Amino acid sequence: MNEDYCLRQIIKYINENLNIDIKLRTRKTDYIYARSLYFKLAREHTAISFNKIGKKVNLNHATVMHGINNVFPIVLKYEPKLKEIYDGFIFENILDVGRLIYLTKELQELETKILDDYCLLY
Repeated sequence: MNEDYCLRQIIKYINENLNIDIKLRTRKTDYIYARSLYFKLAREHTAISFNKIGKKVNLNHATVMHGINNVFPIVLKYEPKLKEIYDGFIFENILDVGRLIYLTKELQELETKILDDYCLLY
């Protein structure tokens, strides 16, 4: 899947759940915590570099590292709503993977049926 698309989806998930825009240049605590959540999710669910993750929200790699290593643990400990959003993202991805596996099996069965029908024609 496209790196840009993955990061946009994570940003969209956070923005929609918190009704904010994490790309805004502000040092308000809510935004800092939300961005740390974005950094953590991006690192856990993609193989994208710190630099690219940061560039997506106009920040550098050091800010991403600081957010993951120093801010995110505080978020988990003291911000139950953000922890719920974090856990929800993981749960939604598990559901998406399950759905993808189901759809893959459906496609395989359909392919087999089409090939069987094709063979009967000839």
